[in-house]
Amino acid sequence: MGWISLRGVASGVYILASVPTEAASSASAWGQGFASFGNIVLSLSTVLVIFAVTAVAWFGRKGVGAVPSSGLGAFLESVYDFVGSFAQSFMGEQGERYVPFAMSLFLFVLMSNWAGLLPVPKAVVQGHEHALLEPPTASYNTTLALAIVTVVGFTFYGLKRKISGDTEAERKEAEEVAKEMAVERAKSNPEAGTDPILPHFEERHGLFKGFFVWLSHYLHPVPDLWNKFDAALRYSILPLLTVLFCGLNIIEELGRLVSLSFRLYGNINGEHVVKSTLLSVGTDFFNSIVPAVHNSSTMAAIQGVVFSIALWGVSFFVTCIGALSGFVQALVFCLLTLNYISHVVVSEEE
Repeated sequence: MGWISLRGVASGVYILASVPTEAASSASAWGQGFASFGNIVLSLSTVLVIFAVTAVAWFGRKGVGAVPSSGLGAFLESVYDFVGSFAQSFMGEQGERYVPFAMSLFLFVLMSNWAGLLPVPKAVVQGHEHALLEPPTASYNTTLALAIVTVVGFTFYGLKRKISGDTEAERKEAEEVAKEMAVERAKSNPEAGTDPILPHFEERHGLFKGFFVWLSHYLHPVPDLWNKFDAALRYSILPLLTVLFCGLNIIEELGRLVSLSFRLYGNINGEHVVKSTLLSVGTDFFNSIVPAVHNSSTMAAIQGVVFSIALWGVSFFVTCIGALSGFVQALVFCLLTLNYISHVVVSEEE
């Protein structure tokens, strides 16, 4: 399941998520920086999620490869194949090599989202009530860290491919996958034939040239316009268009960072606040009507109990929706990561 990717993502997320980016509203009660209770809970929650992700990947790995796969292994294998199909649709046969990195992000985001569904006790620290386990993705610290890890990841993959090119082993692997896909395609459509559709292979450019080849994607589509414009337009308009498109492409990169972080944070934090509020209201209301049962009529007591149970039912429904939303948000984050990787590793010839 990509252990190197998993360890790298976990380490990067933990280090970045521990950095306090939110100012405490009451410094005397909560402390400052790493000493604040909220940051301590966030850091410990992140560590617990990392251990949970590692355990899930380890035990799920044992169920993968069996015929048929069972239990957790079957679930992870299904998700892996689903993500792999999207990776191939984005990048062709070479997309398979980036699935472990995306799956590592998926598992971390999923476990972080679901951590907020656990019924955990709360502690009162200097007059402030705080849960002892927080979903890491309900903090913008963590979602920003995940977005940074993603941006660094697809930047690294883009640079690596332009500098090193496709190795001989990667080319042979891509050719084998293309042949298998051609055979499967021929089974459903005999007229298509069994000739494989080979992907475009990136040549090795070296460190210096490869860096500038990668850097040129910030100028797109100026190189294409250079071949289409005549001499007058090349030297009169293209310099202005170069500055314009370079700025737009840089803004696009920053927009990906902001979009990834705020989308995940907004969805998970909102769901967590709604669920916590409903649970708190239901608990307080139930505790308040228990003494009233002995001092009121039977009908009033029954109405209070029914209303309290209804609040708990709504909270349970929100929890189920939160579990589904957490899975969907993790999958969306994973697929967006693959989409961004495809923008930097797939050349125009493909």
